[in-house]
Amino acid sequence: MNLNRSHVTIILLLLSSVVFGQSMKAHFIDIDQADATLLEFECGVVMIDAGSQVFTNSKQSTQKLINYLDAFFERRTDLNKTINAILITRNHYDHNESLNEISDKYKVLNVVSTENYNTNDVQYLIDNEEGVEHRYLTYTDAINKKPNGLYYKQIDPFDCHDYGPVIKIFTGMVEIDEPVEVNGHKFYKSHFSNPNNHSLVIKVEYGESSFLFTGDLEEEGIEYLLANYYGNEEILEADVYQVGHHGSSNATTTELLGVIKPKYAVISAGFSGDRGRGTGWDHGHPNKGVVKMLNE
Repeated sequence: MNLNRSHVTIILLLLSSVVFGQSMKAHFIDIDQADATLLEFECGVVMIDAGSQVFTNSKQSTQKLINYLDAFFERRTDLNKTINAILITRNHYDHNESLNEISDKYKVLNVVSTENYNTNDVQYLIDNEEGVEHRYLTYTDAINKKPNGLYYKQIDPFDCHDYGPVIKIFTGMVEIDEPVEVNGHKFYKSHFSNPNNHSLVIKVEYGESSFLFTGDLEEEGIEYLLANYYGNEEILEADVYQVGHHGSSNATTTELLGVIKPKYAVISAGFSGDRGRGTGWDHGHPNKGVVKMLNE
């Protein structure tokens, strides 16, 4: 595709990987400076994040997400307005602020998140919702399942027989009190004082297609991720990479790209003409250096 505009506010990737005549679609939804991705399968849907732009146009951002989901469920009436799982990569407004509105309007069966947060705690957002199964993840959950990542019912709740996705999580909240050395890399508690470095890293596979979501993971978290999966990095390879932290300068590294080997990169950032507080322009997203790195 040729993208001649200086910014991209929405991309709907229809990477149809056929499995026994079935297909999936990935909807990267335009909700300004925030993340919300809907993965559509024949037997259900999963969302990666359900955020809203903060400070400027927050309610408008959430309404854009609700409008998109309304139109989606009007088309997929067979799903009965049910979301099988919402996986929250980072407990922050731009990843979970719309969770209340979504859970009020649609039936949400499962929510998975990292426990670390500095603004919105997912548990607080869904406390009043009946029937929602919620689980916090720690890094130990994922690493103990190495080399394959963490894979269980709440992450991948579909009953699609041979037609469903494979959804795995490779990180969670990192708990380090004493310095640790991992494959020649030394890490300290201070490396994880930044809540971004507790983001979930999620991989979705369907047929021959794969997607990787790294939330807001930054350089120290990326280094820890790669050190823990050293020698088995191929499990992080993906066709589509949702660029970390909206294209921030410190959330995509050459080492990470060398492992992912993506064919497509999607940046979820706000319209460049929107210059209020909390917008992509305000944060400097996406970073020119990161865009150059991806192009190269």
